[in-house]
Amino acid sequence: MDLMSRPSSELEGANDESFSYKSARNTLRRENDARAGPSPQPDICQRLPSGAMELTEKRFDELVDEALGHLPAVFLENLDNVMIVVEDEPEDGSDVLGWYEGVAITERDTSYGFGHLPDRVVLFRGPLTRMCEDEEDLLSEIEITLVHELGHYHGIDEERLHALGWG
Repeated sequence: MDLMSRPSSELEGANDESFSYKSARNTLRRENDARAGPSPQPDICQRLPSGAMELTEKRFDELVDEALGHLPAVFLENLDNVMIVVEDEPEDGSDVLGWYEGVAITERDTSYGFGHLPDRVVLFRGPLTRMCEDEEDLLSEIEITLVHELGHYHGIDEERLHALGWG
């Protein structure tokens, strides 16, 4: 099922102390460690003298798809009217890894929907590839960034995300 066609409902407990993203993050990291596979081919991923990792757009998109497949179901089953997109760089020139643009589900009311463009989770290829050493590291950072930005979609503010270990 496509992310855009998933049913919408509130993510219960997201702002409660009992809801643990740390355990989900630890699970993701353990799964990443267990997935140590063959090294990427040189024409797909290589280190540049500047320190940035060079990756084809297609390969980066494949890693985003793979990262989405690793996320806990609770983050994906409630998505409604959300696009996940990749852009090269943030417009402000910063090194922000991702951005959420939209109306969190906790702030939507009965007027939401008509005339609203889809919310957007934006991943920035440049900053992500510059901070990562290899594809395994990049996959992990993409997963973490997706969880962080989807946390905003679910109504979790920046302070709470940092407290939960997803900052």
